[in-house]
Amino acid sequence: MTGQPDPEPTAAERLQMLQFLLRVQLQQVEQTRRWIEAAEREVQEEQRRQERAAQPPPEWVAQNGVGAGPPTIHTTLGDSADTCWDAEVDYARVRPITREQALRALTVEGATPCIQCRPDTVLGLP
Repeated sequence: MTGQPDPEPTAAERLQMLQFLLRVQLQQVEQTRRWIEAAEREVQEEQRRQERAAQPPPEWVAQNGVGAGPPTIHTTLGDSADTCWDAEVDYARVRPITREQALRALTVEGATPCIQCRPDTVLGLP
């Protein structure tokens, strides 16, 4: 160093620096967009959880298994319903059904009763 100030960049060097700055800023904008999208997904999932929690659960649900086979029938009625409802029921694979549909599924269609909440017992089946 001679103590002399650095010479001003040429117009071509300034252009090159600005183009580099633009690339960096665009990368940062894209990262920020990805963070926003992730946050929006979290907000939507949280809203779905809150909506589910605000609604009383259905009295009867059919839970489809992975692959083929009959569904498992669950109930929120009875003394042992809370044993399985929070731990065992996979909300992504359940659909609400009526009492009559649960009875038919268990007696005619070969559905399996949940061994925790015992919908067959709640329905008075042997």
